[in-house]
This record gives sequence, C-alpha cells and structure tokens, in this order.
Amino acid sequence: MSSNPDIADRRNARRFRAIQKGLIVFQDGRCDQTCAILDISANGARLRPLDSVQLPDRFQLRDNKSGLRDCVVVWRDGTTMGVKFI
Repeated sequence: MSSNPDIADRRNARRFRAIQKGLIVFQDGRCDQTCAILDISANGARLRPLDSVQLPDRFQLRDNKSGLRDCVVVWRDGTTMGVKFI
C-alpha cells in the first residue's frame, strides 16, 4: 500500500468533490465508523475517517447515493486515505 496520495496520473475516472457523510463498515458488519467522503469517482474515493489507523485494509463504504460498496485501501496519509472500489 502506498503512502503517497498524489496518484492522479493513475486514475481511470475523474474524481468529484463530495464533502458528504459516509459510514465505513467492517468485521462482517459488527463494527462501523463515520467518515467524511472528500471526493469520489466511479472507481474510488478519498476519505477522512475518525481514526484511519484502526481501520482494516478492506471494508465497505456506505454513502447516501450508491449504497454499500466494497473497498480496498490504496494509500493512507495522516487523517486521510484513498480507497479503490472493488
């Protein structure tokens, strides 16, 4: 997993600024954590969770438009992280 959020040249889809609330769901739905969805595309998103260190590398993200999506973390940088939808 890379720690560099500057990966714009590898993106296949344009990201749009979102600034919306999301919910990260993990451990087979037994745990969740709120997050801010900072920007989003068809392929992934940039998130600001309450505690990015405690989150696993794979989880589900629920937003108010697309429902529940499976995600894998591709980078973490302090309080933000980038995920790819799988």
